[in-house]
Amino acid sequence: MKTHFITCARKGSERLIDKNIKEIAGLKLIEYTFKFMQYCKEKGICDDLWLITNDERIKRVSLKYDIDSSYIRPEKDSLSNTKMNETVKNWLKNKNFNLEDKIMLLQPTSPIRYFEDCKNILKINISKSQMIVGCVEMPGNISDYFINKKKINANSNDYLNFVDGSYYLTDVYRLLHGLGFDISSDDKLFKTKLQVPIDIDFEKDLYLAELLLNEYNLNNEIF
Repeated sequence: MKTHFITCARKGSERLIDKNIKEIAGLKLIEYTFKFMQYCKEKGICDDLWLITNDERIKRVSLKYDIDSSYIRPEKDSLSNTKMNETVKNWLKNKNFNLEDKIMLLQPTSPIRYFEDCKNILKINISKSQMIVGCVEMPGNISDYFINKKKINANSNDYLNFVDGSYYLTDVYRLLHGLGFDISSDDKLFKTKLQVPIDIDFEKDLYLAELLLNEYNLNNEIF
């Protein structure tokens, strides 16, 4: 059984133009995910790294990292209304992976990750077709955090679990035959070490990400 790390990015983002190649704290946004993927492979917690994109500029950025970008993402899987489930499913149809192989999806719009979180997620036992999703636990009321239509997965009077796109771990079987990356009641939430969720969709998200990245890098906190 293998563990494959993948990230998906397309050209033509509408809310924030060219967001994946926007520069933040010295690197392009998507490079933070590339660097993290490469680091995880160097540390031996995954087997292969894959990029699914239709943007040649992003492919060029990936060349300095140990990431396979050979797949040509079809335009029909690169539209603004294309579901991630279909994009990854169609990519998997071109592969000969075992159904038990694990797929870890890392969304490039979440640039801040801790290696320990990733390693611990991979240690969790999941049943066939189950999924583990990374989230950030925050105190407060749902009205405090439901800004810019960000996705809130669950809430109570005491805390919120904000799904920020940092980690989605499941198996090939689910992605080919099941729910894809849609969260079900049988799936598990993993609370990461982050105190502030980052999921970049708007210009002001970039400013917050840069502040946090500068702070984390200064303290040598992230991987």
